[in-house]
Amino acid sequence: EAVAAAERRRALGKPCAGKAPKEVWRVMGVLAVSRSVGDAQLKRYVTADPEILTWTRTPAGGGEEETDWEDGFVVLATDGIWDVMDPQEAAELVDKQVRSGASDCGARALVEEAWARGSQDNMSAVVST
Repeated sequence: EAVAAAERRRALGKPCAGKAPKEVWRVMGVLAVSRSVGDAQLKRYVTADPEILTWTRTPAGGGEEETDWEDGFVVLATDGIWDVMDPQEAAELVDKQVRSGASDCGARALVEEAWARGSQDNMSAVVST
């Protein structure tokens, strides 16, 4: 985590962003990083350039059928979920919901669990199967 914090400071050009444990990253101690993109007063401290990661999904069994994926699902969620839940916990909760046939594939369960754990940040989740 120290390396990640140093990289954030380097990317921003100066040590202007930071957070306390279980808090939200803030620019100049004022505005949450996710909300500061495009803010005129903080523009020189925050880049709108996205971090893009790409994965290739593999059909189960190595076949060509694209309806049965080996990885099962993808979770996209806001900080409010990740502030109180690690990726493994989220995956286990969603997997249980998907297997039970939940119509929302566990997205609602993620938000409700984050709320129950006391998340204070925005909470939204999308699960794609």
